[in-house]
Amino acid sequence: MCGYTRKRGFTLIEVLCVMGLFAVVSGLALAFSPNLLQAFQTPSTEQFIKDTVETARRSARSTRHEVQLRYDKVAQTFILHTQKETTGNPLNSTLKFTDVVFHLLLPVEFDGNSVSEKKYGEPSPSILFSPDGSSQPFAMDVYDASNFVRYEFNPITGIVKPKK
Repeated sequence: MCGYTRKRGFTLIEVLCVMGLFAVVSGLALAFSPNLLQAFQTPSTEQFIKDTVETARRSARSTRHEVQLRYDKVAQTFILHTQKETTGNPLNSTLKFTDVVFHLLLPVEFDGNSVSEKKYGEPSPSILFSPDGSSQPFAMDVYDASNFVRYEFNPITGIVKPKK
């Protein structure tokens, strides 16, 4: 015996070959299933609505001008419009809705013991955010091909929640 013992394990070449094969198989899998990658990136409707309202609030605060948030049915996208601009800025989204209708929430009546049910005003084409980022309380009816959900916006906390 010459005193040489074989060490167990993989050589660098073997490890690199396995990593290369894994990269090729992963690349082919993603290339043939583009919808799979998009499904992981698509936000929920509720999160998208929250982000859209927060974008409008931030835009009003940063520009120090009133910002109007409206929904364009033809382009199927939300549009932010400030007083300085002649055209609005569309917000990009992979989510498309059939229609979005805004309703201002009217002041509730207090009968001494309890607060009455919330009252919704006439449909409005848009919501206005003031330079401090606030707006009147509003509800947003979101329609897509299969259902309808009403989201209510609290101007104090900035929280948008679905109405059950």
